[in-house]
Amino acid sequence: TRNDANESSTIVEPTLITDENRKRYIADGDMYEQVARLSQEYAQQVMCEEANLQWVTVEDSPERNEPLRFLLSKGHPILQQQGGEEGNQSTNVEQPTLVVCTGRGKVRAGIFSRQHLICGGMELSTAIPMLQEASLRRHHVLVMDPNVHGESLGFVTFQKTLNYYGEQMLLRNSSPSPLYMLSHSASGGHFARYLLDDQPSPQYFLSNLQSVAFTDSTHSVQWAAPPKQKKGQSTTIPWEPHKQALYNFLQSRQCVYFRVGARASRDGVVSSGDWHMHPAGSPAPTDEYWKHRFGTIKTLWAGTNEHSLTNWYPHSQIYGHFDDCLRLLQQQQQQQQCQETGDTT
Repeated sequence: TRNDANESSTIVEPTLITDENRKRYIADGDMYEQVARLSQEYAQQVMCEEANLQWVTVEDSPERNEPLRFLLSKGHPILQQQGGEEGNQSTNVEQPTLVVCTGRGKVRAGIFSRQHLICGGMELSTAIPMLQEASLRRHHVLVMDPNVHGESLGFVTFQKTLNYYGEQMLLRNSSPSPLYMLSHSASGGHFARYLLDDQPSPQYFLSNLQSVAFTDSTHSVQWAAPPKQKKGQSTTIPWEPHKQALYNFLQSRQCVYFRVGARASRDGVVSSGDWHMHPAGSPAPTDEYWKHRFGTIKTLWAGTNEHSLTNWYPHSQIYGHFDDCLRLLQQQQQQQQCQETGDTT
């Protein structure tokens, strides 16, 4: 309180919320939940402004508190078809689309950590850095909201969202948009599980997927591995083509895995004490257990021992990987055009 000669006024100095003082100002329980909700809603508003996004409703879900929806670039072909806000503008159908999906829990679309959002800010806790990279390259963006109806329905929500997107793109019956995906934590398991389905929408994704960056993902290549012959079984179980394609894709150079530095492996490849010795993007060793689960995927350190920050520290390397895959795709398209030109002449 400041006491002047003529008046008495109270000046409230702003307080920076940190891990150390958070409980003093934001108690656990209902207060924390409300602050987290408001923080996430504000962060999503900033995302919409930064990357020119709008909400797209998949279904109203009257039995739930909120509709099932996702964030999408206003100039995306789906919104052109539906007469969205930018419906009168021309768009490049073949323009790449970046798909961002967070992990399980109470985090919402584009948010990787509520705690880091409150105590550390939006840059390190949300998809904003990735959206800025996409905007610089004029890429479309799709940000999923898998936990809108609770983490127990995460895969169902994930499935409905991608099915809706795939169906809308297939309805166009034109050149598809190359897809690039940042898949964090449990969403990696959801995505691999989703692609096991041989229905049109999952296979649309698999056929147009150019690159995936997994950050501390929970998937396993064994889900799509060749079926094993059981003892006493005379007939050979066929390896379904779409599973074979997925199995090969998850281990191709189009995919990369950024792993957290604090988790020790079974064979002691890394200990939790030396994670700081491995900068983001440096090669990470893998053991037999790792290869059994993730195959021969290119594995790099995320540069942090915090699971929720595995998207922030290597975000430049993640988009660098996407750029490399995009250049490769462009080279392949140019070679194909040259061959077609040669054939016609």
